[in-house]
Amino acid sequence: MGTRNIRLLGFFFVVFAMLCSGRTINAQNTFTQTDSVTLTWDSVRTTLRDFGTVAVGNTECHTIYFKNTGTSPVIINKVFGFDGQGAFTSKTIPTLPVILLQNEIVSLAEFCFAPINGTDSVIEGAMAITGMIGSTVFSIDVRAKGFQKPDTLISKPFITLKMDGDFFGPIIMDGDASHTATLTSNRKETIQVRMDSDIYNGNGYFHVSGITFPYNMSAQEVKNFTITYSPRSNVAAVSYRSVGMLSLQASDNTESDYLKLTLPGVAILPTATDSSTALAAGSTDILAMISDNSVTTQTFHFKNTGSTNLKITGVDLKNKKSFAITDIQPTTTLPFILTPGQSMAV
Repeated sequence: MGTRNIRLLGFFFVVFAMLCSGRTINAQNTFTQTDSVTLTWDSVRTTLRDFGTVAVGNTECHTIYFKNTGTSPVIINKVFGFDGQGAFTSKTIPTLPVILLQNEIVSLAEFCFAPINGTDSVIEGAMAITGMIGSTVFSIDVRAKGFQKPDTLISKPFITLKMDGDFFGPIIMDGDASHTATLTSNRKETIQVRMDSDIYNGNGYFHVSGITFPYNMSAQEVKNFTITYSPRSNVAAVSYRSVGMLSLQASDNTESDYLKLTLPGVAILPTATDSSTALAAGSTDILAMISDNSVTTQTFHFKNTGSTNLKITGVDLKNKKSFAITDIQPTTTLPFILTPGQSMAV
């Protein structure tokens, strides 16, 4: 072979047509049928025609295999990918140069398609393989195409924020109720998230933990943190229904985006012995309790905070199917008198 005047620079152009069909590619020496090379494309899909549709920000790769189906050694010196927009790249797998004897095969390179702009269009690319058969230089162009789709993240806000519940509670006053909040970045670059203003309009009952603002989010990061509702009875203006607001600002080097999350919380009156519900003449007091399907008992405490006797004429339930009164102290006999300062329990 070393003495033959052979040019292989043109006979490999059958590569592209065969590549698109997903079949073995036979690129034979134009001057003799005894020396040839074979290229194959690893086909995840047996009818692979090209790289298919790939969205901006994603990458599709396939392996190019090279087989020496001739009788003379083949030396592969260089592999490189190119196209006008830089969407196609190749990464050589073995250390070059590589010498292939007859019937030897090598996984030569990873040929990858990674769209770089947001327009709907077909991108064409190629990977060039150069080497020697004897003293003859050859060059093979492996051509392919891919359809690029715009990056759908661009149409989304910088961040999205979700909470694993609709509202907090109802919980007993002076208790705590927490939800997990999930903050998701919709950008492929680092963005900074700031608390636009502190959680407000919630009587100071809402608190954030597990994240410190400002927070730098990496590309498409998902960050979980905790929001806790803590209604308190030791404040000047006690509130049993509170609405807070978490307001966040996300920004990169050029622009900003804003997001708000409404935080509703509901608390019910305390029932501890030292936190009795005040009774007043002529009033009707409705309290609540929380339970699951098991049997649960809750004692509600009351105290006559006035200066006159109170006549307790009735203790009743709003839901008699699920709840029952099992005891009343100081007596189950109604009506009875509750003197100033005296307590009762239901």
